[in-house]
Amino acid sequence: MHRGIHQESRGISDVIGYILLFGMILVVATAATTVGFGQISTHQQQEQVSTVENGFELLDRDIEAMQRFRDPKQQTPLNIQTGSIGYAETQTTITLGQRDADGFTQQNTSITTTPIRYRTANREVVYEAGLVFSNDLTGGILSRQSTNVVIDAERAVVPVVIINPSDSTTARSPSGELLVTSILVSNPQTIDDRTVTTGGDPIWIEIESRQAAGWAAQLDAEGFTAISRSGNTVLAKLSDGTRTPTTATLSTTPVRTDISS
Repeated sequence: MHRGIHQESRGISDVIGYILLFGMILVVATAATTVGFGQISTHQQQEQVSTVENGFELLDRDIEAMQRFRDPKQQTPLNIQTGSIGYAETQTTITLGQRDADGFTQQNTSITTTPIRYRTANREVVYEAGLVFSNDLTGGILSRQSTNVVIDAERAVVPVVIINPSDSTTARSPSGELLVTSILVSNPQTIDDRTVTTGGDPIWIEIESRQAAGWAAQLDAEGFTAISRSGNTVLAKLSDGTRTPTTATLSTTPVRTDISS
């Protein structure tokens, strides 16, 4: 029996309709899967960044315990599943001292430290001088901790962790549990070397760091005055607005660190 032209056209239309319907379902399913995987990936990255931030804060507490109780060695666990970790290529310098129109006078003291840095494609977490900075690589840099600077009417104490890397590895991409081993080392500078007295003039603190935006925000949040920033350099008066000491000490905790799996 022969079909009519109308029946054949309707059959062809049904086939085309099924193809279009399945095609639409496939496109929607693919899009949903892609978005879902993207959301999962973003969530995993956020969790990893949070894990590293918490790990760096634990590292700082371990180093503080070394300094307080004179423990010679600490091992801090750090879980890294994505991204890379290592030491920053550029050191950070912190200077205290008296200033005139040409900059710091001879009444100054300074230290350098090497930051530990974790990085993904769009995030960065840095442990530097005792603070943890979280950076979204768009200019937003925030500190997760206080500088713990102590200021009274006559004297200020500025605590600083000095990291001395056991190697110069700037980035490694591990997967799993790491250990950051910290060993307390002797300080080549005496307390007198790390203390400045200006005889009446205010004392200034200068930080040369790639985390300059975070330092400036942190100093401002803690009430420091006369804060200025130029590129990677932050300058502030060592004053809380009511007290401006004329003697200040860099209280340093020097440690040698090794990052191993």
